[in-house]
Amino acid sequence: MRTSTLIILSLGTLFAFTGCDLDDETDDARLDPDEAVAFRCGGTGCTQSPHVGTFNISNLSEDTTAVTSPDGTTSVQWTGLTKNGLPYAQLRVTDGARCEVSPTTAALGWQSCVGTVIDLSIAQGGQVTTAKMEIQDEMIDSSGALPVYKYRIKANLDPLTGQTSPKFQYDICPAGGEDGTRRVVMLPDVQATWVVTNFDDGLAELIPSTSARFTLACDGYAEAKGYTRGKVLPNTGGARNYGVADYNGFTHAMRALFRKQGTTSEYSALTEHGTPVRLKDLKNDPPLFDELDQTPPIIGFGVYLLESVYNGDVAVQSGRKGATCKKPYVDFPCSGNGEIEYPDGVHRRPEYSPPMTVIPGWSDLPDCDTIHLNAFGAVGVYGWYQGQCLPPE
Repeated sequence: MRTSTLIILSLGTLFAFTGCDLDDETDDARLDPDEAVAFRCGGTGCTQSPHVGTFNISNLSEDTTAVTSPDGTTSVQWTGLTKNGLPYAQLRVTDGARCEVSPTTAALGWQSCVGTVIDLSIAQGGQVTTAKMEIQDEMIDSSGALPVYKYRIKANLDPLTGQTSPKFQYDICPAGGEDGTRRVVMLPDVQATWVVTNFDDGLAELIPSTSARFTLACDGYAEAKGYTRGKVLPNTGGARNYGVADYNGFTHAMRALFRKQGTTSEYSALTEHGTPVRLKDLKNDPPLFDELDQTPPIIGFGVYLLESVYNGDVAVQSGRKGATCKKPYVDFPCSGNGEIEYPDGVHRRPEYSPPMTVIPGWSDLPDCDTIHLNAFGAVGVYGWYQGQCLPPE
């Protein structure tokens, strides 16, 4: 597969809200110069995706013309690329999701993006704003089957007021990563877009794209976690290529995405930041990721119980995305005396358990067939539930 290449001549980008993953906490505090973009949620102001000033900048492109945002209000054009004060010609995101730049149009001498400054021209409502952002560092997580490249990018626009600063003071991502440094990952060959009919839902997905486009996803948030946690990529990466729909299934699993009762296109996210779950790849044998062998979060005897199976494919389960099946546990494996436990299912959040009686529409889901779980989607979500277990004999 080709790499994503950005040629700095007359170049554009596509804006798209990546929306409320609701798998992170809200923070409406005003920002200090070195603080992250605030997590904003409520109505159309709901996003924790990368921002340059007040502008969402999730998708980037090598297209030679400016591209309009999904809501039709914003377009952006790349006007310059420099590294260490010298002009550079190209930027690309490789099949392994690493950002590189080259000083020549012949694409020779590819180097790390660290130290690169990108000039932007942003048009909205007849007004044009110039902005800059700087790729300040690169962190490589080499654990697992796929190296994960994370970048810290800062911009010169205040994310609340939109005013220009003489310095790169503002992270384009809010806090949320494991190291708390507000890094971003770059997902090649996809772009983020709204896929629901109700704009206020604040949920977005990735869609396939050519190597001309890539998507910025903030570390610690649902859209990045397929890459950072599962070590898979949506549309590239060789053996770690998970496919766009299945990658969206991973994103839905982190959000606990559930289709609203009586609708075919509107979805709700039922999770929150820090809720412990374990994920397993149901698509591949052997699985590309399987967290069930990790130490459970609660000390004692118990078992991982399946919450649900998630997918991002409209062809699965009559067009249902998100949670696709329910799993009642009438005979809890660790009940000891065989008493009835969890007959109405389990959910990662106590206020939504048992889901069959609390979440409208959950009881209408088909039963999860544990023999053929992959028929319901690519990602299984499990929680650790501690019962009245006796040590194994």
